[in-house]
Amino acid sequence: MNEQAQAHPRADAGCWLIDAGNTRVKLCTQTGAAGLGPVRELDYDGLESLLAEAPPARVHVACVARPERRAALAALLPAHSHWAQTPALGLGIRCAYADHRKWGVDRWLALAAAHRRAAADGGGAGAAQTGAAGVLDIGTATTFDACAADGRHLGGWIAPGPRALIEALGGHTALPAAAAELPARLHLACDTEEAILLGALQSAVGGLERAATAAAAEGIGPLWLTGGGAPLLAPYLDATRFRLAEHLVLEGLRLLAAAEGS
Repeated sequence: MNEQAQAHPRADAGCWLIDAGNTRVKLCTQTGAAGLGPVRELDYDGLESLLAEAPPARVHVACVARPERRAALAALLPAHSHWAQTPALGLGIRCAYADHRKWGVDRWLALAAAHRRAAADGGGAGAAQTGAAGVLDIGTATTFDACAADGRHLGGWIAPGPRALIEALGGHTALPAAAAELPARLHLACDTEEAILLGALQSAVGGLERAATAAAAEGIGPLWLTGGGAPLLAPYLDATRFRLAEHLVLEGLRLLAAAEGS
């Protein structure tokens, strides 16, 4: 981990932004209205220690963890913390779901951030619609969401992430553990361990490329790659069709904090 990523958010550095998953959290401070401070990733024990050292004055949280983990996180954070919830219309995005509460808050925030980026830079090279955007968030699950130039959510999909694919295969077969070292390119494997890893990577990359093709048909592209698995898959993808932005959920949370006056 680089030196910047290890920097500790401080209570006097502004509002804390927390993107919480089932096993780990990403957190940073909001540096005024302009952007994010250094992002740090840690487990829940590490978060508890950090909170004990420097309790923040203000916190905005996006949490997609299981209910028991969410309850544990709530017990750690100040009682006045702001917990993001997906609205029917918010941050310029109009949810396509009949019940907006079923659309993950992380997906909404990431798409709102991508929509804002696309509007600011004209949608990206070759984009037909300024503000139209698509996001692929790669973690335990891989999610895809897209929006039109006016912020209308076009829908999306959810699939297992590469690690989940490998674990599912291991849990239902007698195959050995997958190779640990990522290959420089996607090729044909000559042993079982590498074949499992390459199969998961090929499945993931194929899904991302199909998403890019579907988005292009709607005048959307390039797509934004975000989440913990994004840097791992980015080298296998066409850089003209995908852009890396690892922390779109935190960027969206910053937009929400600014909109709420925090």
